[in-house]
Amino acid sequence: MVYHITTDELKRMTSADGLILQGCGGNPSEWLDGINKAFTELGILRNGDVFKDIHVFEHNELTNIMFDMENVDLDIGRLASWRMQTHDVYVGSWSSDYLANTLGVITDDSRTISVAPIRGTTNREYSDTIGDDNEPQGDTPPIVAFGERRSTYRDEGAEGPHPSDMENYDAQTHPLSVYVEKYLVPANGGFTMPLPASAEELRPFLDGIEISEWQDIVIIDIQSDIKSLGDKLQAIIAQEDMSPYRLNELNYLAKRIEDLDGIGYEIFAANIEAERNCGSIADMINLTFVENLNCFDVQPAFDEEMYGDFYLEVLSQDLHADAFNRLSKSDNPADRALAAYIETLEKHVDLAALGHTVVKEEDGVFTEYGYLTGGEGLRDFYHEPHDIPMEHRIYSPPMPMVQNVELSSLLMKMHALGGEYMQRADKNFSAFISRQSDELLLLTDGKDIQLTSTMSVYFKGTDEHNKWRFADAVKNPETRAFVVLPDDNGDKFAIGALVEIDFADQKRDILNNSIWPEQVEVVKKDGTEQLLSHDEWEDLSACDITNIVSHRRLYNESEISVLCAHVDDLRSQCTANVKAISAEDLLANMNSAYMKRAECPRHDMLRVTREAATEILARGDADVYRLSPDGAQKLSPMDAVKTRGLWFPNNREFAIKSEDAAGLDKWAERKAGDIMRQAERGERSALKHRAEEL
Repeated sequence: MVYHITTDELKRMTSADGLILQGCGGNPSEWLDGINKAFTELGILRNGDVFKDIHVFEHNELTNIMFDMENVDLDIGRLASWRMQTHDVYVGSWSSDYLANTLGVITDDSRTISVAPIRGTTNREYSDTIGDDNEPQGDTPPIVAFGERRSTYRDEGAEGPHPSDMENYDAQTHPLSVYVEKYLVPANGGFTMPLPASAEELRPFLDGIEISEWQDIVIIDIQSDIKSLGDKLQAIIAQEDMSPYRLNELNYLAKRIEDLDGIGYEIFAANIEAERNCGSIADMINLTFVENLNCFDVQPAFDEEMYGDFYLEVLSQDLHADAFNRLSKSDNPADRALAAYIETLEKHVDLAALGHTVVKEEDGVFTEYGYLTGGEGLRDFYHEPHDIPMEHRIYSPPMPMVQNVELSSLLMKMHALGGEYMQRADKNFSAFISRQSDELLLLTDGKDIQLTSTMSVYFKGTDEHNKWRFADAVKNPETRAFVVLPDDNGDKFAIGALVEIDFADQKRDILNNSIWPEQVEVVKKDGTEQLLSHDEWEDLSACDITNIVSHRRLYNESEISVLCAHVDDLRSQCTANVKAISAEDLLANMNSAYMKRAECPRHDMLRVTREAATEILARGDADVYRLSPDGAQKLSPMDAVKTRGLWFPNNREFAIKSEDAAGLDKWAERKAGDIMRQAERGERSALKHRAEEL
């Protein structure tokens, strides 16, 4: 029904729920039919329902229409998305906003609006109270508009869009769209976030609902053109209660889907529909890699009978064509008769039964995209959000930072709890003592650990640079990187901070900003010195290299200055986005990864290296246990002094109880002190030797 009303009548309709479109010239009935048709096609109107009543009124020389939403089955999330995407054309507004912000209607009473549930949520009620400042107060629906703008008309003199435009409306398609609100503040409204996107593209929308921190975002709904993908992603996020921290993964997934070719898209979508390889966002991201997509086949068959026919006519013919041709063309009449008999049999095959048998054997599944088979040999290329390239992130999560900690003791415990690292302890602590810069980089991979000055990894040709260059977090997921920041007090036992950084980002930065040496200074066995260009150094033969006692790379001073400034900027960015954690939490995290590799894991204990276990047991710092298939077996102090010590072929994992962590502290402080004092003695001896030479 079409009702013509005045603005005064509209001002009294404070209890009405409606969508107002502005600049609606022409026949109002055409607008009603056009909106109903378009909204049905877009899935906004559900279950065959339509708008039944519209209210037409004039304001500011525009003809406007309010579509009555009362008792209309609507997908509110889709409607909110449509209104945002078409705002420049239709200047769509909710009636409550129009009354308050355009007509200045102020009411003292509160009203409650019950909105249809957005997919993945439950029904909620929001009260919409208008205050004296003409702004909504309290709770309002999650679809409250923000950033209202006037329409830009098609032609000069035209009153506005025509209802026929609705038939041509096609919302920009994206692999994913996510409807978000501010956590616990639905009054600010929300918006649909098309993915993939960049932080710069989203910032104005986030500002519009007053989101300044990413953790303030809550994902209400996820939509996708791929059947059931949105529902699966919504369920995954709902289980974790970590929706803001999954935006990067969703954005990366959307980007990878967007880049798929036709067959790749079909294979991905078929897996989602078949509920295969989609148990987590990481599973879905890994599925998009071409190496994994190549593990699947999608055949043009959509039921068992069709696949039986396909199998018989195509696959069987391919397998036996040569033999059949030999029979049919044989000089032997019996062979030709057999070929004819085979043809007769094929005509009477139960194709549905054949298809059923083959599908069962192949563990295939029929989808809208065809018959899906395969899936053996899938590889994990993606493991966690840190693997997402920077260009595909829409925010960077804060990195864990341990502050005001005695660094030498913490580093020693990291050696003991992080892996088989003890053989590197002396060299790493020497680097810590002789540090030439205000910070160091620590690289771990579960098998090795390297502590170096930050600048050294940017010098091409050095062992430090090569260590980072060839480190691979895909092949070794335990790879982690840290920045060590000693306080500038000259103390060898420095108090300072340790920040975990994104390994992939740091490696990428190293490779992009490294500098080549200009010259290499060499000392030969006969005592002569020589300066070589970088190319001359690279071209040295094996014979020439054996004649060199030592060498030193010389880098351009101006390039070093530029690099220093870059590293300073990089570290400022790093330390500006951190979250404080305790040293105990950091070590527990490392121990958890270390314990996963144990032959007999005990996640309630702290796994330590054999060397640490021997010394802790010998000094009585704590009880030490051997991890075996029969459980944790307590060792006696005598085990630490036996000929073979704690070593034997199997079950070499050793651990202490978590409550005995104080014993690990004692060992770490003693061990770090011994190594550092030994290193200092070595430095003094070297200085004395050089002085004697001079």
